Order: sequence, then structure tokens, then C-alpha cells
Amino acid sequence: MTIVTGHGGTDGSVDWAALAKAGGTLSIVMGVARRAEIAEALMEGGRPGSTPVVVLHAGATPTEQRWRTTLDELGGLEVTAPAVFVVGEVAGLELA
Repeated sequence: MTIVTGHGGTDGSVDWAALAKAGGTLSIVMGVARRAEIAEALMEGGRPGSTPVVVLHAGATPTEQRWRTTLDELGGLEVTAPAVFVVGEVAGLELA
């Protein structure tokens, strides 16, 4: 599992192509404002658009919300900060 900031977006502070190629689970914090460009960069780096994504907004609070989506639909999801994006096959699992 790799945890990375999305705050810098695609400004060069994060090598999204390398993260896409590394595979595994990617947890992105502080990336709400740049979610569309991050998703695009990951897909350009080789992650399929169908890669599962779970979005956790305001985790562990009374207002917690969760959404399941895919990498190619992440940019269009209406979500506000604070949120964490979990990208990878683990995001597609149904855990009860």
C-alpha cells in the first residue's frame, strides 16, 4: 500500500506514472480538488479506467460518507474535502 498526497496534483511533486505502474493499493489524501487530473495521470500511467476506487469523506465522524466508483469516473464524482481515495482492486471488495 502506498499513501501519497494529492495536494500537489500533477505539478511534478508526485510521479503518478510510477505509482500507476507499481500497482497495488494507492491511498490518496488531500486530493479532492485535483481528483480528475490525478485520475487522468494514473490512467495515462497505465492504470485501467475500470480500476475500483472507494472515496471516504469525513471518515470516523458522524457525517462519514462512502462512495464506490472507478478511476475513469472519479473526476465527475461530487465530493468535498476531507476525503481519502483508495485506488486498486481492494476497493472493489465487499467487506462486511
